[in-house]
Amino acid sequence: MVLLGLAHPHVSDHLAVIEADPGLHVSAIWDPAADRLTAVPSLSPLVAGDPVAAASGADIIVIDSVTGAHGDLVRVAAAAGKAGFVEKPLGRTGAQAHELAAR
Repeated sequence: MVLLGLAHPHVSDHLAVIEADPGLHVSAIWDPAADRLTAVPSLSPLVAGDPVAAASGADIIVIDSVTGAHGDLVRVAAAAGKAGFVEKPLGRTGAQAHELAAR
């Protein structure tokens, strides 16, 4: 599992679910803000240089970024052919949400 973005308030909830399930593990993380990447020290070794590199090793992608980045990150996940979960709201507008949902 890959986490793209660590800005959403539910990141800690998602990490708790991952840690509680022996069948899940985080293989990479990416966020444009260095302070968010260092906020979870146990994940520091998993930092990828960019979202495309992070997505390349994923089996599933969880997007917990700021809403404004959802479009780019959903496109990264779709281009990598990966299933994923995007924290709400999906898009900044209804039209963007429909476009992203179609990916």
